[in-house]
Amino acid sequence: MLTMGNVHNDIRKYMRNYMMTQCILALDEIGFIDCLQKHKWVDFIRFACENKIDKEYLESVCEYLYVLNVFEKIGNKYGQSDCGRKIIGLSKVAFYFIHAYAPLFENLSSLMKNEKKYKKDVFRREKYVAEATAEVAQWIPIPVVKNMIVKHRFKNVLDLGCGSARFLIKLCEDNDLTCFGIDISEESINCGKDLIEKNNMQKRISLMVGDIFNLELSDEIVKRIDVVTSMYVFHEFLHKDKGVVIKLLTNMKKNFQDKYLLVCELCRQPVESLRSNPTAIAEHHLFHAISKQGIITSDEWSEIFTKAGYACVEEQHFDFAGQTYFLLR
Repeated sequence: MLTMGNVHNDIRKYMRNYMMTQCILALDEIGFIDCLQKHKWVDFIRFACENKIDKEYLESVCEYLYVLNVFEKIGNKYGQSDCGRKIIGLSKVAFYFIHAYAPLFENLSSLMKNEKKYKKDVFRREKYVAEATAEVAQWIPIPVVKNMIVKHRFKNVLDLGCGSARFLIKLCEDNDLTCFGIDISEESINCGKDLIEKNNMQKRISLMVGDIFNLELSDEIVKRIDVVTSMYVFHEFLHKDKGVVIKLLTNMKKNFQDKYLLVCELCRQPVESLRSNPTAIAEHHLFHAISKQGIITSDEWSEIFTKAGYACVEEQHFDFAGQTYFLLR
């Protein structure tokens, strides 16, 4: 009985984390979590009818989260407990990253056996990658970049791989800036335009669909730009070859002569260091490795920038988050 009890506790810990994560992600995807956060209490029967959701599935998931003290319950209504608010609110980034890369883990054995190929047969969920990155950016990147922009008195910003422009919107909240954003995803640009309109920043932020490997900007915009920013973009291309990134940066140096380049990039941490202190960077490295994204050290990034013709003006390291910021010219 003692052995069974110990095994039960160990299995439950890992199984429950997985099942709870999947349940919360499913509720988020159908809009139930948003509804909870807006109205505090949600009648699951009414929600199911209004949103064409299977009532029995919804009830079973809500009941399970009630058992785990994530939800409170009054009759047919469910609300978040104090524990639930912490889990769902503070851990949203983790849930989004897990959901974004779930297809890769579901097909991991097939990828390892070369039966399937990433970006051909298996894809990450780009929407959730963007959402998770936007959430993470609020903790370190946005404050750091804001400070650097104020310190160097930049007024006109071009952001490469801007996504839905959440970064630019935050950047403009308490700064007198004019911003331009470019992203290859038309869906992200359209979403960004809606957010810009909601925040009444149409006169300060302009977005356009474009490929950073083939930038087509007017001479007027190029002349206005003080700094080009890149948040977690360049590592996406490292799996091909460092030379691809060097060539991209070399062309940028030519196209934006005498302009600053402000880069936030993810940097590899030593394996032994992670083993002694296995923070979430361990999962971060795994996400990027199985999705064929390059993870290199900050020294290797410096070498790439030097080869592309850039000189480092300022460098800031946040090893606990696996991030380095480079201001280049």
